[in-house]
Amino acid sequence: MSLADRIKVRTCYTRSANVERDSGTVATIAAYHPTTRGVALLKDVAAAFGQGNQPRAWSLIGPYGAGKSTFGVFLHALLGANDRAATEAAKALGRQSRHLATRFRHQQPWCRVVLTGSPEPLSRRLLTALDAAASAFWQGRPGRNPRVLQDIHNAATGRAVPESRILALIDALQDALERVGAGGLLFVLDELGKFLEFEARQPAGHMGSTYLLQELAERTYLGRKANLMLFVLQHQTFDMYAPGAGELQNEWAKVQGRFQTVSFIETTEQTLRVLAAAFEHDFTKREQGTIRRHSRQCATALANANALPLGLKANAAAELFTACYPMHPVALLALPVLCVRFAQNERTLFSYFGSQEPHGFQQAAKRLQRFGEHVPPSEVYDYFIQAQPPAFATPLAQRTWAEVVTAVDRAGREERKRANGADDQAARFVTLAKAVGLLNLTAGNDAIPASEAVLRQLDATDDLQ
Repeated sequence: MSLADRIKVRTCYTRSANVERDSGTVATIAAYHPTTRGVALLKDVAAAFGQGNQPRAWSLIGPYGAGKSTFGVFLHALLGANDRAATEAAKALGRQSRHLATRFRHQQPWCRVVLTGSPEPLSRRLLTALDAAASAFWQGRPGRNPRVLQDIHNAATGRAVPESRILALIDALQDALERVGAGGLLFVLDELGKFLEFEARQPAGHMGSTYLLQELAERTYLGRKANLMLFVLQHQTFDMYAPGAGELQNEWAKVQGRFQTVSFIETTEQTLRVLAAAFEHDFTKREQGTIRRHSRQCATALANANALPLGLKANAAAELFTACYPMHPVALLALPVLCVRFAQNERTLFSYFGSQEPHGFQQAAKRLQRFGEHVPPSEVYDYFIQAQPPAFATPLAQRTWAEVVTAVDRAGREERKRANGADDQAARFVTLAKAVGLLNLTAGNDAIPASEAVLRQLDATDDLQ
């Protein structure tokens, strides 16, 4: 039996989330782990439940795989009816903040509009999504449906409708929601950049999508019994979707100013906490105590070597190392940094743990035959070099990658020549060279120094028995 048979990792974030497809999916919602940044944003949402005038439009900006869409799915569930999805969302939030979970549970159900960007006019897709959301909200309610539902359906299935008419329909829908005591009207627009890129290709002076977004954002400010909330999820600010467009860029930058901008990318510590919550072990109490003891020793050594992420204390690091065994602590700390710098953030992180790719966690764990062994940094290096095509954000990152790969390959060839047939010695040297190369790839604010104190931990945790 390999060590892999005693370990399970719930890889719920491996697949890219889609706010339309996944909204209401209980498995996705139940597995969601609200991070510090996510909880802070939900506190802002809860503070905006009142009827006073205040901003209620948010722009979540972050790279692929940062969890924006999953957050949108989670928010959709929190503001829904008292169904299983809403219950699971409240439970997940309650594990982080009981008070905040109670605030959401006391909300009346909201009418929730979700849509994903595509290369077409925003107005058309927004009407279609509005039609579906309004129909779903009134489904099963006693009495006659309000007239606005038919008006929205007619507009969604008819010819092109001017933006002013869409805004009037939204106003009328809010009136109808107030009459039935609804919580409000929520819009979640994912992949907004696709709508903006489409608009940037239209004739000069065309401002349909951005005008609609601007007017919606301004309407969210007005406090009503059924408030309007707007979330747009994007990879960069509005003006960056129209590079070199001059006046258009300036106009789009003004629209961005109507939103509260949130940088949606987590710290290394928060990412590791999400990962730690996904691990399940089948170890005895004695084995758990052994892992905990060695994790504390390693965390203390790394803290003394200034190798822990900024703000992460030794005690908290020891808990994460224990939860994520058999990952070697040094490899564990490097993973989130590499996923941000050269891949797709949490999506790549969970792909590493869930896939059967060569040098991925599942394959590496199968090679561990006894308790006490670790998945070393060299395995993570091999995964990123061989199985994970790099995504270079900057020329500097590309150059660093090339330099590290070249240096490790050269060191391996020279050591094999020098060892003169001593395969074990050469293999050990190559393993160390890959660890050094991995740490060099983390260069930057979250860098883990390839110091002697850090490299000593590769031997110190070779065997926990």
